Amino acid sequence: SLANRDYWQHAMKGEEFVTGVARTTSDGSPRIFVAVPVRAADGRIIGVANASGDPSGLQKLLDAEQKRTGNVGKGLLLDEQGMIVANTVNPDWLLRPVVALSPAALQIAVADKRWGNLPTPDALGETGLVPAIGATQRVLFNWDSQGTSYHAVSMPLSKTHWTYVSAIPVATFQAASQDLLRTSAIAVVVGLLLALGATLLLTRPITNGLRRLTTAARGLAKGDTHQELDLQGHDEIGQMADAFREVMGYQRGIAEVADAVA
Repeated sequence: SLANRDYWQHAMKGEEFVTGVARTTSDGSPRIFVAVPVRAADGRIIGVANASGDPSGLQKLLDAEQKRTGNVGKGLLLDEQGMIVANTVNPDWLLRPVVALSPAALQIAVADKRWGNLPTPDALGETGLVPAIGATQRVLFNWDSQGTSYHAVSMPLSKTHWTYVSAIPVATFQAASQDLLRTSAIAVVVGLLLALGATLLLTRPITNGLRRLTTAARGLAKGDTHQELDLQGHDEIGQMADAFREVMGYQRGIAEVADAVA
């Protein structure tokens, strides 16, 4: 049953929803889930169409941005609960909360199989990152981690309710010239734009495909078995499209038999 999954619950309320990163129960690989509601001809919500995508592109984006700054800066993507979606500090930080989750949030995450069949990870104890969790506007703060002090800026990404954090060591600020400071500021802005663009690019094809499948489902509910559904591919969207075409072909066959008998 998927009834306890956040993307299912939001879609059943009529919302398009993009999750944070979660591990699958099959092989423990990280995935992002996207869901949209399926409506009947009268507008009633009768189901949910969902698909998953690989979030590894987000990590590659942060790695590339770190190289642009000469491996001086650090970048992190946090979800609304403060769990690490991607980062350039330590690969072992993936899907670990920066501080301990509240009992209610932890209970929801465990019930939602956020870590698949893996044990619940320990919190990182990075209390300096707390100002970035669930931020709704840009926040400037200081962050001490592993013996290094950073000046950090966090920026909310409204499409996913995540927060992007870019941090530069304090020592760099103190020793750098004005040119380096200007370059770092530009790198932060570029990183934010690229992170937001990557998120939109990651979810847009999946959402568009699910919308087209939803339209096909509405048509099928009205008895339209001759509509064209040109979605192709071997991913979840393509497989769902193949299933829709099989159903429409089956319905056409039943209709032709009924006409012949009549």
